[in-house]
Amino acid sequence: FSAEVIQEAGIHNANDIATLTPSLSISTNITPFTAAFRIRGIGTSQSDIALEPSVGLFIDDVYLNRSGLGMSDLNDIERIEVLHGPQGTLYGKNTNAGAISIFTRRPNPDAFEGYVESTVGDYDLGRLTAAASGPLSDTVAYRLTGNVHRQDGYFDNSGGEDLNGADDWYVLGKLLYEPSDTLAFLLTGSRVDRDTHCCGADTVQSEQVNAELAARGLPIDKNDPYDYEIATDIDGEFKVRTDSLSLVAEQELAAGALKSITAWGESDGTATRDVDVSQLDVIYQYNGVSSGDFFSQEFRYASDVSGPLNYQLGLFYYQSTTHGGDNQ
Repeated sequence: FSAEVIQEAGIHNANDIATLTPSLSISTNITPFTAAFRIRGIGTSQSDIALEPSVGLFIDDVYLNRSGLGMSDLNDIERIEVLHGPQGTLYGKNTNAGAISIFTRRPNPDAFEGYVESTVGDYDLGRLTAAASGPLSDTVAYRLTGNVHRQDGYFDNSGGEDLNGADDWYVLGKLLYEPSDTLAFLLTGSRVDRDTHCCGADTVQSEQVNAELAARGLPIDKNDPYDYEIATDIDGEFKVRTDSLSLVAEQELAAGALKSITAWGESDGTATRDVDVSQLDVIYQYNGVSSGDFFSQEFRYASDVSGPLNYQLGLFYYQSTTHGGDNQ
């Protein structure tokens, strides 16, 4: 998908990509951190944060070991590639079913540019995105992008806060240094902060649950899974902060191109949810903690020679740590 298609289709997040890609489906089990990506029906159920997906997710050539890290708003996108089937030749890390590769726009070293985009909608939806780019000198250019997204919950919860709202913000900065025509360095840093009354789900309750609700003087469930009316005694929340930093160096050589991708990232989040989805105090999770960090280093060499044979060489190192538990 090109930047023009993304703009015209109103693609704002990963779910919108799935809408436009018949072979891709994205489902969220419990929280955004457990989103499952499937291509041609093949994928990994992300019910446990320690599981790594079989559909690889890459942002600006950096691999993300948890699909949920890519579930926030997508902003200032240059193009999105959805690759079907095993991608072990070029993407060797967890791409058994396919890969989704997202590229954000690079700094413009030739002229100043920028834009502001605003969206309003029902449930007091407000989304504001702004970007600016331009040269700082003959060899240095920058790009800065920011996004704010707020919306009230659309699940009417008679037992507490309305659920599935949004209160997110995002900032992305890039610095491009081109000391010569054949050498370039791109430094990228980002922060995503999400504070959401999330994870509401309309359910059909059993006769026993409704009888117990009535016995306690609580309203029974209408058992209409499409009325967006729920009643839970635990307010669902999903909070996460994600920081990332990457440095990409590209050197053009006489017979090819050498590329180095160095990346680091960390995330910390909590999730509170009413597992029994009712006003009965039976099962719930309070401040379930999830955190992790990663470091990766990749080298690629791609030949560019005249003749029938071309080749690519690569070396990839990846280290990550993931923590999860109940912080009650």
